Amino acid sequence: VVKFFFVWQESVEIGCPCRNMLSLRNKTMSKLLLTSFLPIVVASPNHDDIASKTTVHRSKQISSGRHLETVGADSCEEIHARSWERMRIGFELVDVADVETATQEFVSDVVQTAANYWMNTLQVHRHSDPLRADRAGSSCSKYTFETDFTCAVSSGPTCGADGVTIPDEYLNSYRTCSERCVISAGTHGSACTCTDSGSSGILDMSYDEYGICEVCEETSSGTGVDYDFYVFVTIKDTDSCVSAEAYAAGCVRDQCDRPIFAHINFCLSSIDTSGDTTLMVALAAHEMTHALVFSSSLFRYFRESDGTAKLARDEDGDVESEVSWTCSNYLNYEYPDTTGSKTDVDLSAAGLVNVFTERGIGPCPCPMNGVTSMSSAANSDC
Repeated sequence: VVKFFFVWQESVEIGCPCRNMLSLRNKTMSKLLLTSFLPIVVASPNHDDIASKTTVHRSKQISSGRHLETVGADSCEEIHARSWERMRIGFELVDVADVETATQEFVSDVVQTAANYWMNTLQVHRHSDPLRADRAGSSCSKYTFETDFTCAVSSGPTCGADGVTIPDEYLNSYRTCSERCVISAGTHGSACTCTDSGSSGILDMSYDEYGICEVCEETSSGTGVDYDFYVFVTIKDTDSCVSAEAYAAGCVRDQCDRPIFAHINFCLSSIDTSGDTTLMVALAAHEMTHALVFSSSLFRYFRESDGTAKLARDEDGDVESEVSWTCSNYLNYEYPDTTGSKTDVDLSAAGLVNVFTERGIGPCPCPMNGVTSMSSAANSDC
């Protein structure tokens, strides 16, 4: 048995391109990153760039016999009360019709080896049912006396910076209504008709003052995947491959904010099927770690051992202390900016990370260090 050493050759930003170095307050993970069997690998592009291009969906996982419309999903505390079990990681190659079979088989073997390493290293509190992602709704509306929105159209979510479509068989059921109208009286569950189209619907009289006639249909749930983490793997050259060999990001989190679906892309022009697979395995494990945990977009969602959130959450499950800010081409900043698309959380104050200086970048002025705005001229010294 040969023991190699793995060197993590990149920093992770917390909302500032001045690249303050971080250290996770997780001794176990630190040991895994620094003393695994993997050799030195080529760093991926700045992970925050990839994460910023990725839409992350939140999908509550439902136990057997439960339905979201009635009882609801397991709480994170219920999930964390379960025993620890070895993590199961699955993957599939997608959008590879134009990739040579030999290359597909090579990448598949590499990803499987990397997955085996993490499966032999990590344990999780498992969900009781296969993993599924939620469908996305559009053209949604509600009446003033309703609490929830109802959507007319649903679609499958995408995964990763390159927008890989998650197949229907991995999605939860979703109810859409093509037409809805208010009816003042009638029998709950009886047939009804809205005047717009004349389509026959079902009357819902569960509200205090009004009833709603709904013309609806429900898309059934897919079979899901019987894993704890599932990865969609692509093999293609993209704009992100200019200075990288691969990149990855999680795209679906469960109710405990744990990534359950992710995407990894291997840059086709960087793959040598005749070369040593060791470096490729290291690269795959490296990128898989980004999708699993090592991402500044995930640090704010870390939880206590009993499943409670480390940072206070709002009713939608988002972190309350997020501050919006604006960045333009990594040069001009406004912090805070209520219209900004980026968010910053003081992870150091929450005890999630330690911030320290390295390579002379500590004095760099940026929003994270208390500067409320910065021009490109000020940033040029960083």
